[in-house]
Amino acid sequence: MEKKRMEEDASASQPTASAEKLPFSPAQLLASIVECSDIAIVTKSLDGLIATWNSGAERLYGYRAEEVLGKSVDFLIPSGQPDELPSIMGRLQRGELIEHYETVRVRKDGGLIDISLTVSPIKSGDGTVIGASTIACDIAERRRIEAEHERLLQLAREQNQRLQAQNEELQAQAEEIQAQQEELRAQNEQLLAQTAELSHANTALLVSERRAEALAGELERERDILQAIMENTSAHLCYLDRQLNFVRVNSTYAAGSGHSAAELIGRNHFELFPNAENQAIFERVRETGEAIQYLAKPFEFSDQPWRGVTYWDWTLTPIKGVDGQVEGLVLSLVDVTEDVRARMRIEELAEEARRRADELDSVFAAMSDVVVVYDAGGTVVRANPAALAAYGLNSVNISREAIGEKLVIRYPDGQPAPLDDLPVARALRGEMVTNRRFIFRDASGHDVTVDASASPLMADGQIRGAVAVWRDVTEREQLLARVQLERQRMEEMIHLIAHDVRQPLTVARGHAQFMQRSLMRGDLERARVSAETIEVSARRLEVMIRDMVDSARLEVGQLQLERQPLDMEAFVRDSLMRLSVALDVSRVRIEVVSPVSAYADPNRLERVLGNLISNAIKYCEPGGEIVVRIQERGHKAMVSVSDQGPGIGPEDLPHLFERGYRAAGEHKSEGLGLGLYIARLLVEAHGGRIWCESEEGKGSSFCFSLPSQ
Repeated sequence: MEKKRMEEDASASQPTASAEKLPFSPAQLLASIVECSDIAIVTKSLDGLIATWNSGAERLYGYRAEEVLGKSVDFLIPSGQPDELPSIMGRLQRGELIEHYETVRVRKDGGLIDISLTVSPIKSGDGTVIGASTIACDIAERRRIEAEHERLLQLAREQNQRLQAQNEELQAQAEEIQAQQEELRAQNEQLLAQTAELSHANTALLVSERRAEALAGELERERDILQAIMENTSAHLCYLDRQLNFVRVNSTYAAGSGHSAAELIGRNHFELFPNAENQAIFERVRETGEAIQYLAKPFEFSDQPWRGVTYWDWTLTPIKGVDGQVEGLVLSLVDVTEDVRARMRIEELAEEARRRADELDSVFAAMSDVVVVYDAGGTVVRANPAALAAYGLNSVNISREAIGEKLVIRYPDGQPAPLDDLPVARALRGEMVTNRRFIFRDASGHDVTVDASASPLMADGQIRGAVAVWRDVTEREQLLARVQLERQRMEEMIHLIAHDVRQPLTVARGHAQFMQRSLMRGDLERARVSAETIEVSARRLEVMIRDMVDSARLEVGQLQLERQPLDMEAFVRDSLMRLSVALDVSRVRIEVVSPVSAYADPNRLERVLGNLISNAIKYCEPGGEIVVRIQERGHKAMVSVSDQGPGIGPEDLPHLFERGYRAAGEHKSEGLGLGLYIARLLVEAHGGRIWCESEEGKGSSFCFSLPSQ
């Protein structure tokens, strides 16, 4: 009776030109949307008798509508809460709106469920409260996610502490290996007198190398665990240092902020997202060491005004050092904007349907999901802008068959979906369809993955049409695919490290044994060659460990740059002189197109230049010239290293600066394949760019540019 009276009140409003064209009233359309909603929506009289009960309520509580209509709602309230219903009804009679009231209800099977209630008074035309509308959401999953988040956060802290300790131990082991190599060289001068001592030092060296290898593997595994924790959660996670600068963010946080991870790392949170209220909260947590939590807290991105007000469930947790002082903050955000906006949208629709049916167009147009209304014959009579854009239509009055010809609609397995099996066709046959997955090609030619729902529009017991809602889930599916790809790449990297680190250790171990036998025979020359080979292998191992440590630091933004003004010509000449100790730079020619200076860290920049020149020497044809060109281009200091080597295929160019990548057909090279990857991270840390220009058979030019001084 209550539902019928609401429909009569809504239909009594002054009709508009758009409403007269429909075979059903706006109230009927609203009722269908409410019935199609996943949220439990119930209306009741002031004495607590249930008037309406949608399908969302059936799924939440387990009762069918015919089982509860006309009954008092108190059978849903646990026996231990006798005062709750009178309190709620009393507040409603005073015209109060009850929002986000968290409580417990009893399902039909006797189980208890945690829910969040929003209860609105229903008023008559003269403002008298005549009933109540209740919107209930199951919050059990949210509470489970919060508990899981806290568990993951604790695990991340523990993993971070272990990583830090193991990194320090690995560094100490590397220094120990270097010291032992110095001892080997000194002992080589007194071979005949100190054979026994050399054998002992060699044994200690082998043990240390094994420990270094094991620690390197453990460090990589711990990093993988931490990375997996951060990337395999839907929460937006970031870690800030004590000065509130970004240290680490997961990809979900970067995407949600509208910035790349590189743009965030090292920047102050409140320089990017100024908000005095939030800054005060962050500083309070930092000073008190007490965590804080908010639900559906509004926030506006000052640099992204088009996003409007967004809503977030967020937790701010301090990370304390061994001395109990706060060293940083972990911020966990869950974007509930869509949930809040959905609740707001339902409330707005209900209010506007009671007051002014002619404002339905604005609400209809504001929906981000594709919403289409069909008449009983399957012709589109109403569509929101999202639907018009997706279908490539300028107007309605087009049949679903014609739409089917415009759109290529498929099942997730790629098989064509017949028109008769689409949700709207089934709704026109009287069925209600919820969240069916389809893929269709939109008007722009892109494949879009959607969850489609549809419901029949009933009037006088007859099907008068149908409403269909399509939600775009393409980005979520693509994100899952990217996570899987990154996990595969990490596994390949671990395998590569295990393989390449073992080779110099094996060489050093074999020559140490050979040197021991040579010394016992008195063959000093062969012992000297073995000692030099051991030293070369140790240097290779040291470079590999340094590459792994530096790449890890660069990835989390922990590598500090000591910038200073640099005359690029002088810098390149000085660097070549230092590189000449380890590289044959006699074929390298410097060409200054135009003098230019940059503001950069000379030590880090020399590593970039050394890597590029080393690669050019390795791949250049014998006798070929290598040119280092310096110039100013577009207010940038640009340096290029050009060789006359075989060139690089176009299929390899986009991947050259990726971690562990080696070009197809490249001969087996030393190292972990991190050189160009680290060069890219160092250049980008300076705010610059690095790239390669190459043509097969004509050589390659590796270029980087930095902001000029």
